Amino acid sequence: MTVPRRWTRRIGRLLFAPLLAGAAAVAAPAADLKIDRLHWEKDVDGAAPIRRLEIRNDFGDVRARRAEDRRIEASAVVQRLDADPAGVGFTVERHGPVVALVVAYPPGHVRDADPNPPKDSYDRLDLVVYVPEGVALRAETLRGRIEIRGLKSDVEAATLDGPLSVVTTGSLRARTAGGAITAVVEAAALAHPENGPMLFESGTGAITVTVPERAPIDLRAETSGPLSSEIRMHRKQGARTRAWKASGRSRRLVLVRSDTGAIQVLRDER
Repeated sequence: MTVPRRWTRRIGRLLFAPLLAGAAAVAAPAADLKIDRLHWEKDVDGAAPIRRLEIRNDFGDVRARRAEDRRIEASAVVQRLDADPAGVGFTVERHGPVVALVVAYPPGHVRDADPNPPKDSYDRLDLVVYVPEGVALRAETLRGRIEIRGLKSDVEAATLDGPLSVVTTGSLRARTAGGAITAVVEAAALAHPENGPMLFESGTGAITVTVPERAPIDLRAETSGPLSSEIRMHRKQGARTRAWKASGRSRRLVLVRSDTGAIQVLRDER
């Protein structure tokens, strides 16, 4: 379903499919399941440029890719699983140089009696965003996946127990409580230590980081769980295992830290 153009020009308004009179839903395999599609986009440059995009999605996944132009684009696929006619959608609000995109039900329609509701009791909304170079991204989910590839921006990404994978050249902080983190630190990112540190943190979740062996790097890893590495690192064993490697003159800090999760450092063979 295509949202009329007038919706894409209005910031701060709910994009709920039930409000789109006469729109046809795409048939899904289940007879009572509807699929809706929502879209929003905005130029980031101009007299009041957008410098940061903040996303909160407690009802599905977030995938981010680098935009080829100077427009933020957000596209959502919504699976209508909830019998409540006021379904999940997203709001977009502008606060100075920051745009906040929040996935939510309309006020008063969220059932909070069950602390661990089944996934199929709510609508599901999966979001794909295209982020121009230099626009910082902050993305959060509960159980959903966050997948970030090819960005040239500062990134903050956090999940409660959803999986998280990140590739960016900017500064980075990736955090999860019980989810798994998978990251590739490319040589192009290590060539710019001025962009700031790259931090990977978990509570119980496993962390797998792939790094080039010969690039300049200040790599530090620490956990009370198992720690393994395909590249040669100094190691100190105790209540918490610590491993580190420093090479090159201009080093970028890559910090990998978990409370009890397993840490694996892989060698980039490219």
